[in-house]
Amino acid sequence: MISLARKVIRFELNMWRSLYAWARRRVRGQGPGDLPVAYANGASAIMWAFIVLNCLEIVALHIMIPWETVRFLLDLLGVYSLVWFVGLLAAMKVHPHLVTGSGLRVRYGTSVDFTIPWESVVRAGTRIRSVEGFRTVRFDESVVSVGISSQTNVDIVLHEPMVVQGKPVTEVRIFADDPKALIAAVNSGRVAAVPGT
Repeated sequence: MISLARKVIRFELNMWRSLYAWARRRVRGQGPGDLPVAYANGASAIMWAFIVLNCLEIVALHIMIPWETVRFLLDLLGVYSLVWFVGLLAAMKVHPHLVTGSGLRVRYGTSVDFTIPWESVVRAGTRIRSVEGFRTVRFDESVVSVGISSQTNVDIVLHEPMVVQGKPVTEVRIFADDPKALIAAVNSGRVAAVPGT
């Protein structure tokens, strides 16, 4: 129970930090020379649809509910859920994947963050795949998929297993708004790290 409460509090704090960073047009965790690679466009349309519907719901309930106290409480709940959806979108925007000097930092909002060292990469390629279910991170034997809208479009094959969220994987599948640019950056980092590959 305490662990769940900590996760909820951490999520709330990260949401507000993400909103602040998005308002200031900052990328969180980006170091000098790091290249941010966006992935949020795959989910942006759905997120904006939820945000617009939430706004309409707030207005509709405010007009329909005759009791002032109930109306006020529903308004508060509606505004909070609106901020929550915007915060979720902000978290994806300000936590892109990062191409760094040491590897590819794979991220999804504030819930996924791990780095694939360049020395571990055998190859990277583009392939659109569907991810079953609604979970962002899905493990299938030695493959981990970090999907956006139940889809990945970049496959990264590793020399040997690396541990992601406690499980060994030899292939990482992710989504990028510009998969070709990401693959070029990954291959460039791999070649620079392991000359002669």
